[in-house]
Amino acid sequence: MIDSELENISKHGDGNRDRNSLLQEYDEVVETLKKDLTMCKTEQNKIRSELEALQNDSRDTGDLVKDHFSRVHIETCSSESIHNKELIMNLQERLNVLQMEKDSVFQLWQIALKTVNALEEELKSLRTDGKSSKLYEEHIDNVKETYSEAIKALEGKLLQARENFLKQQALWETSKDKIEDLLKEKTDITRKYEAFQKDTLEKDRNNMQIVETLKTELAAAKADTQRVMHLKGELESKLNEAMKFTASLIARNEETKNKMSEALELVEIAVREKDLILQREGRVSEEKGRLELRLSKITEEHTVMLQEEITKMKDGYERSGKKYTSEIKELKAELREKTMLLDNVQKDYRVSQEELEKVRQNSEDVLQNSRTKILDFEQKLHCVERQLRDNDDTQRKKYDAEMRHLESKVIELEEKLNAANDRLRKMQQENRDSMEHQVKQANEKTKSVIEQCNDLEKRLARSLEDKENFQREIKRLRMTFDREMQKREYEKHTLENKIHDLELNFQKATCLTQDGPYTNVLATRLHTMERETKKPSSSVAIENKEHCCRLVLSEQMNKAQERFDRKIKELSHHVEVHQKLSKKWKEEAKSMTTKFQEKSKEHRAKINALRKENEELNKQLFSCQQELTKVQSVPRCSEENKVR
Repeated sequence: MIDSELENISKHGDGNRDRNSLLQEYDEVVETLKKDLTMCKTEQNKIRSELEALQNDSRDTGDLVKDHFSRVHIETCSSESIHNKELIMNLQERLNVLQMEKDSVFQLWQIALKTVNALEEELKSLRTDGKSSKLYEEHIDNVKETYSEAIKALEGKLLQARENFLKQQALWETSKDKIEDLLKEKTDITRKYEAFQKDTLEKDRNNMQIVETLKTELAAAKADTQRVMHLKGELESKLNEAMKFTASLIARNEETKNKMSEALELVEIAVREKDLILQREGRVSEEKGRLELRLSKITEEHTVMLQEEITKMKDGYERSGKKYTSEIKELKAELREKTMLLDNVQKDYRVSQEELEKVRQNSEDVLQNSRTKILDFEQKLHCVERQLRDNDDTQRKKYDAEMRHLESKVIELEEKLNAANDRLRKMQQENRDSMEHQVKQANEKTKSVIEQCNDLEKRLARSLEDKENFQREIKRLRMTFDREMQKREYEKHTLENKIHDLELNFQKATCLTQDGPYTNVLATRLHTMERETKKPSSSVAIENKEHCCRLVLSEQMNKAQERFDRKIKELSHHVEVHQKLSKKWKEEAKSMTTKFQEKSKEHRAKINALRKENEELNKQLFSCQQELTKVQSVPRCSEENKVR
């Protein structure tokens, strides 16, 4: 291995020099960027510490201002405001009392004026009496003196109240001035606080601008590093091979998609044919309904002409029975064809499942190849580790970190690939279970439909047998009726002949009564004829027999009609049941098709998602391979430098 590497180094000396120069430049740029990053981090930490100190100072100053303002407000306003409120309340109470006294005095004064006016009128009326006028004048003077004393006392009270009010007003004005001074001090303190807040906000903004400038510088440094990393794109051949491999996988996936779409089309064709069969069954049921209507009309309109109706009903039943039998045979043949189509669809589905298993096996092969590649890479890594043991401890640490990172990435990719394979297996199992369940349900439904058709055939055969028996009974009744009618006609003819003979004999007897010796003989003959006429073989007895026969025939015909109506009702009930079952089967078939389509869509979406995940995992594998190749190239370059 070492000899081959030395030969490669001798052949490609110039290329290695260029690579070494690029690697040195790259290492220098990386070291400068690391230094810049450390400087930026230290500056950021300093700025953050300063910002935190400023924020703490602003919070402390705000708290101090709030405490000072609250103390001043409490000290200035609490005691004086309470005292002023008490004084104002007392003054208001006194004013109310004085107002009440004023109102009462005013009322007394009005009453006194009224009494004075009344007394003056009395004086005017009693001027004639001198003594009485003097007495009244004295009385008026006394009243005026008493009222004047009360008015003076009230005026003194009013003056005292005014003096107290003026004192309280002066105190209130002084307290008001103090409150205004305190409010001014409050406004000054708030202005100072707002100015201090503005200063802190400006400082915060300046600090944020500094932080943003540092962030922009960091972004520029990161962009420079990314540009340097993008310059090392030397593995295009491997990427092309990977793209070819992915293209082959995509082609295989498209083939599987096409096969699945063909299978779905076959299933849709089978569903359409089932719908056609259901439509034909609906037509048959409509024809049955029409025949039932015709039968009901015939039974209602032609009650008298039973013989003609029976012949027509025979023909109609025979035709409809033939039609039903032929249509049932056709339906059986179509059902057999549909079962054959379903079997073909199942076979296609099995083929598609086998193809999916092949695809899964191919994916497993790809995984095995990737695992073999990973093992190769691990072997190469072990070789690189052996070579790196001779190098310095610093390089060992760097390469160990890079190798751990790559190994972790490889492990993650393997886990993701295993998860994707598990999902594919679960999807395939779910598809198998769902399709098998649906096919079983369809087979069960077809079996139930076939059993129902067989039951209907048996019922039709029974109804035809009952119809034939009914026809036989009708024929027998006709024969008996004809025989009885012939007997009655024969008896009628015989009686008519006897009556004619009796009339002739009576005429002869009347002719012979004129002769004496023949009278006894004629009397005896008449007596015998009367006895014969009195026998039950008279015309009245014959009419009674005819009436009884007619009643019996009408009863038998009514019973036959009832049986016929029952059979018609049973047939109509069977037809309705068959229609309901066909409708249910149609609805279930539609629901099955919709569910199948929804599940197929869901499976397609899951397959697409799994494909995307596989593509992402392959990309990550390729990136890991690239990084491994880069890591391998670095120790080779270092060995070449050592050899030089």
